[in-house]
Amino acid sequence: MKYIKLIEDLLKNYEYNKVRVTFLRNQIQRLSSEEENEYIRSKMLKGGYSGEVTRFVIENDKEVATLNNVEATADNYKDKIEEEYKMVLREIEQEIKQLSYDISIIDDSLELIKGINEKYYIILKQNYVHKCPMEIVAESMHMSRSRCYELRKQAVELIVKIVYGERLLLQQTAEN
Repeated sequence: MKYIKLIEDLLKNYEYNKVRVTFLRNQIQRLSSEEENEYIRSKMLKGGYSGEVTRFVIENDKEVATLNNVEATADNYKDKIEEEYKMVLREIEQEIKQLSYDISIIDDSLELIKGINEKYYIILKQNYVHKCPMEIVAESMHMSRSRCYELRKQAVELIVKIVYGERLLLQQTAEN
């Protein structure tokens, strides 16, 4: 049941995952290295950095360049912001990697299912991917709704066999 639920969730989220990957790739472009300095500068300005590094003061009759407390703090803050920036990019890239993997599982599975049983493919594509109610799917396939549900169940079980192997599906069925 666990593997069936996983595949069903992947099918249900297939289109969302594709849109999310596109959004995240655009976000990486917005945070590209050309804009890295702007990102860091804007975070520093929000933290109190004025953009000026030094100021001159008179100490013991000498003009000395010093950082005021806010500037010194902001300067140290820059290192932290740079690390945060890199961490954000790594997190986005990791999410893209995971979502792309999920998408490829469904892409490959649907392509294989299409070659095995066209009805399985149509039902999965219409019901899960395109979010059509089963009544509409059944009508378009000239089948009963209950028959479409049965074929959908068989199709999902077949994908589980393809992705995880038949042994896991049999083991899972025996546990239930």
